[in-house]
Amino acid sequence: MSETASSNVLAFGERPAPFDGGTSADAGRLLPACRDRLAHALATAFAENLARAGNELLAMADRATSLEHQQLYFAAMDILGKRGQELLQQFRGAYVEQFDAGVAMLRGEWTGNDGAGPLELKLIPTDDFERELAIAKLSARAACNCAQELTALDRRLDALLHLPRIVQEDNPMFPRALFTAMLHACTELDLGDQLALTLLAEFERHTAAELPKIYHEINKYLADNDVLPEMAIGSSPPAVRLESTDSPRDGA
Repeated sequence: MSETASSNVLAFGERPAPFDGGTSADAGRLLPACRDRLAHALATAFAENLARAGNELLAMADRATSLEHQQLYFAAMDILGKRGQELLQQFRGAYVEQFDAGVAMLRGEWTGNDGAGPLELKLIPTDDFERELAIAKLSARAACNCAQELTALDRRLDALLHLPRIVQEDNPMFPRALFTAMLHACTELDLGDQLALTLLAEFERHTAAELPKIYHEINKYLADNDVLPEMAIGSSPPAVRLESTDSPRDGA
C-alpha cells in the first residue's frame, strides 16, 4: 500500500476528524435508518431461530429436576410458539422508543427528571436488581463479542451528532438498549419476571452470532453515506460465544 493510501486509514486508537459535511438533515435521515435496520435485522435473526429456541427450551424442560423450572421452560416455549411474532413486534416498537429517547438525550432534548430513558424508567424500578443484573451481564457479553464494530459505531455517531465523545452505554444502538427493549416487550405481554428473563436469555443466545454482522452492516451503511468513510468499518469475524448461564437452571 502506498504511503498516501496508508494515511487515509485511521487506526482505532486515533480520533477521527469531525464529520464536516454533516447537517441535522443528515442525522435526521441516517439515524432512523440505522435504528430500523438494527431492529429489523435482530428481530429477523430471532424469528428464524424461534423453532430452535423452542426445541432448546423443551430439552431444558425434559432435564428439569423441579416442577417450577419445568413449568417455566414450557411457558417460555409456549410464548415463542404462539406469540413469538407478537413479541417481536412489541420489541421493534419498544426499541424505536428507546432509540429515539436516547438520541434526544444525546442532543440535550430529553426533558425527563432522571438520567435514564423513558423505557428504563418504566421497566427497571430502583429495587429490581435482578432485571438490571441480567441486562448488564448480557450487554457486557454482547459488547465483548462486538467490540470492534461498536467502537467504530461510537465514533461515527460522535461525528454524525457533532459530539466530542459518546460513552457506549449512552449509544442508543448499544446492546443494552436492545435487551432493555426486549424486556419491555415481555412486560407489554404481561409476562412474569422469571419468564421474561428466560425469554431474554433465549433472545440473546439466538441472535448473538448475527449481532456482529448486523453492526458491521450499519457501519458500512454510514461509511457509504460519507460518515467517516476512511475509518475502518470494523471486522465481522465469526462470533465467539461465551458460555451463557443466564436462563434459570436447576439448582441455580
